[in-house]
Formats: sequence, C-alpha cells, structure tokens
Amino acid sequence: MLMAWDNWKATRAYLQGDINRAVSHLKQSKNSRTRHQPTGQNLARRLTQTLIDRAKRNVRRNDLPAAWRDLTAATEIASPGDQDRLSRRKSTLVELTIESADSLLTAGKITQALALVFELESRHILDWRSDRIARTARLIQRADDAAARGHVKDSNENLKLAINLRPDLSLLEARQKANDHRKLQIDTLSRKLEKALLDNQWDHVSQLCGEILTIAPNYQVALDAQRKLIDRKSSACEADSLLPCDSIREWKAVENSTTIPAGHQQFLIWVDAVGGFLVCPNSMNIIGCAIPQANIEIPIMADLSRRHVKIQSTTDGHLIHPLANTATVILDGQTIASSTPWTSGQIMELDGGVKIEYVKPHPLSSSARLNLISRHRTQPWSDAVLLVNDTILLGPDSRNHVHCPHWSQNIVLFYHRGAWYCRCNQRYQVDSKSVQGMAILSDHSKIAGSDFSIGLEPVP
Repeated sequence: MLMAWDNWKATRAYLQGDINRAVSHLKQSKNSRTRHQPTGQNLARRLTQTLIDRAKRNVRRNDLPAAWRDLTAATEIASPGDQDRLSRRKSTLVELTIESADSLLTAGKITQALALVFELESRHILDWRSDRIARTARLIQRADDAAARGHVKDSNENLKLAINLRPDLSLLEARQKANDHRKLQIDTLSRKLEKALLDNQWDHVSQLCGEILTIAPNYQVALDAQRKLIDRKSSACEADSLLPCDSIREWKAVENSTTIPAGHQQFLIWVDAVGGFLVCPNSMNIIGCAIPQANIEIPIMADLSRRHVKIQSTTDGHLIHPLANTATVILDGQTIASSTPWTSGQIMELDGGVKIEYVKPHPLSSSARLNLISRHRTQPWSDAVLLVNDTILLGPDSRNHVHCPHWSQNIVLFYHRGAWYCRCNQRYQVDSKSVQGMAILSDHSKIAGSDFSIGLEPVP
C-alpha cells in the first residue's frame, strides 16, 4: 500500500508539472513488484522521456551540468528497455562536455572548465582528454595563485608544466610574459613601499599597497604593510570615533563590573524596526540544509545538501569552497567547483533557488554581511548573516554592517579578551543600567538608547 501511495504521489506531481518531485516519489518505491506494475512502468517511461527532452533543452542552452542531472535522474527510474537509449544520450553528452571544457580552457575560463570536468569525474566517467584538461587547468590555477602572492618563479614553473601538457594553448605563454612584467612592477613598488614605511609616509604607504595588491592581491609584504596601516588607525571603528577606549582604567572598571560571558560563539542580534542578524564570528562557516543536529554554522531552510558550501575568512576577505559532490554552487552565473574568492556585490546561487549576496560595506573592516535575497531564511530565523572579525558597526552610516537609517549616531559591538562589548558616544542603557562610553555584554543583553533598541540572543 505504501508503494502504491508513492506511485500516486509521483503521478500527481507529474501532472502538476513538478518533474523533480515526481522522480523523487517514484524513486521511493523500493518494492520492485509495485514499482514495475503497469501504472509505475508507464509513469517511469513518461518521466524518462520528459527528462531526456529537458536534457536536450539544457544542452541547447549550454547548461551541461543541468543536462547531466536530468540524464542521471532518468537513469535511476528508467526501465531496462530505456537504458540503451539513455546510454547513447550520455555518450553524446560526454563528448559535448569535453568539447565545452576544452573551449573554456582555451578561452582562459579555468574555473568553468574544471566545473565541467568535475561533472564527469563525479560520475566516474574516465577519459584521457578530460584528465588532461583537468591537470592543465589545475596547473594554471596554481600558477595564478603563486602570481597573486608575488611568487613569479613558482608561477612560471607551473606554467611550464602546463605547456608540456598543452603546447597549443597560447594563453600559457601570455601568462609567462605577464609574470615577467609583474615581477618588474612588484620589485619597483616594493622598494618604494619599504622607503615609505621607514619615513612614516602613511598616505604614500596606502597608495603603494593599493598599487601592489592590484598586481598581486595576496602579496604578503603589501598585506603586512596594509595591516600596519590599519593597526595605526586602530581599526575601522576609530574612523567613526567608536574605538574601544585606550584607557586601562576604563577597561579594568568595565571588566570588574560583571562576569565575562563565555566564548567567541554565534549569537543573534535583534534590532528594533530593522531586523534580525545571525552573527558568525568563526573563521570558517558551513552553509547547508537546516536539519536537526546538522552541526553547521549557517543552516538554511531550503533543499540543500547537509554540508553544501564552506565560507572561509582570509586576510583579503572570504573564499567559497563547494563541499558536496552533487551540490550546485554558482557565483555570478558561473558554476564553481573549487575554492573561489567572494567579491563584494557578488551573488552566490545554491540548489533550491537559494540566492545570497556578499557585501563588505566598510572599507576598513574585514567583517562582511550575507544578504538572503531569495525567500529563504536561516534557522534560527534571520534577515542576514554577519561574518564577523571581532567588530560589528550599527547605525545610520550606509557603510555599517547593519544599516539603521533612523538612528542619530553609530554604535559598535566588538570582541575583546573573551567577551563582547558595546561602545556609544551618547549615554545609553545596557540591561537597564545607565552607561556612558563602553560596556560589557552578556549572552542576553538588552541595549537601548534614545532612538534605538537592540537585543542579543545566544544560538542554541
């Protein structure tokens, strides 16, 4: 009776045009006698043909990953008589995938080429051509990573290995020439930067760091100089006159006034008339499906893998790492299969229609905000996620992590010595106690001022 009920649900979903749900219900029929009754066989044939037709349309749209998903789903429900037809379709799709991957590699679209090869690898389809594309693409990625760090020699060595595999790719020699020019620029600018640091010419240091990091975004010398520049300004909050007070007396007075709450852990910020925000202070955060005991930092109520994608904090921002082999991760319209930088303003699309925008609003803060621009929300519910590096800015400034347009001034929440603190220039209340300047916070603190109200809530 259970299997018949699954077949009925599959038929209803098919008639409603929900092909994916129909396939899911049909696959749940584990009893072969029920599944292969005439009703189940007829539905399987119709669904198989529908999936084949949809795969053809996806091929015409050059969406080969979607075509693979359709043919794979068709294989799981097809009758033995349809398997030969599906095998021929898959063989054609293998050729198209390899051709497309090679075209993308030739055009220098390395991540997209690897994503297509990954479609074959994830289905245990072995072909010497796709293997050569993958090895070449990974060597180019390593070369690009080394060039971004300013390690031109290492970059050129990887490019030489890639040329041995694919001497026909003109982009490899072009990258070598660009590396030679890059080395000259970095050497010249580095000497100027060293002199500017010795002379305490901080405006010039800022300019030179920007020029070097445009050429080599991960060049450690420039990153260290930039960090010194930011440390000199004491953090993004100092620019807004909201820095933690430098007075040792004030620190001791605040710390001795209450017990420091435990941990650098997740919590929720509820801002009246603005919304709720999930604060993630860890350097690595996993996005996945919101299911019980998932043990992930950003659970989203959507049809995602249990561990779908990892967000890693770096000195320059954040990286996206796809985790599940069958999970879709699309960045600005391009499917990604390996670690990829996430730039402010870019939108990441996941399975189930989940869309997340990455924003780094403040130029001097490494904290970022993830805007859930699709209908989906986290569990526990929030409007946005804050990837926090110890500091959260709230207030009327549009550069703040939480924009509160009706407030009269900014406030800052910051992490120090194992606890979270609040600082505001006006007199305000923390847990019904009047405060001026800085105050330590507890897990359930309520912060209120003349025109704002904030509540903290720990994530269970």
